[in-house]
Amino acid sequence: MSLQLDANLKESGTRFLIFPQPRYLQAFSRPEIVYISIPPGQINAGPSDNRMYVVDAVNKLPYSTLFRPPYREAKNNPVLPDPQGHFDHIDVDSREFSCASMYATVRRVLDIWEDYFGHQIHWHFETDFERLELIPLIEWDNAQSGYGFLEFGYTRNSNGGIDLSRPYCENFDIVAHEIGHSLIFAEVGVPVSPNDSAIDYGGMRESSADLVAIISALHFNSVV
Repeated sequence: MSLQLDANLKESGTRFLIFPQPRYLQAFSRPEIVYISIPPGQINAGPSDNRMYVVDAVNKLPYSTLFRPPYREAKNNPVLPDPQGHFDHIDVDSREFSCASMYATVRRVLDIWEDYFGHQIHWHFETDFERLELIPLIEWDNAQSGYGFLEFGYTRNSNGGIDLSRPYCENFDIVAHEIGHSLIFAEVGVPVSPNDSAIDYGGMRESSADLVAIISALHFNSVV
């Protein structure tokens, strides 16, 4: 992200809190304010906007080939902005923060890469879904980027159980990696036959998503 764009966002963007790296690392135990490219008052409850929306699903199973967006089952109330339209007032130890943090991370990464490309990045799934669905918290030990959605579970503890104190949706690197897949699909596309043994497509898209995450994280001075 250019220094000029960062300066512009600080003047016109909406405030959120993000942990630039896992918050259990001492050097990153405090969140930082980031500014998202949408002006205050134009991000709706959820958070949601014209490109993406958060659904805090209740007792949801991971999406699969037989279970895809949009999610229509039980869900918690959407997260609300403060009276000025910002989201940096939310308690960082709350479930609401997980929702806001995931949204802000995806938006931050999208801002960075649209600035690099110099144009809006159109979702590769937009013929079927108008917006990207974000599912921040499901009881699962993985995270995935799928057709029209991102969803996140939790790390595992030393006993092999799910560690509810370490949600993946608050880990900037993991969220950036997963949205990185969507950016690759949008800008590069997919092979006619992704399973063609002559094309190491799996390696390309995983390494590319890693690079999206690495470069995005370097836009935090604290990480540098």
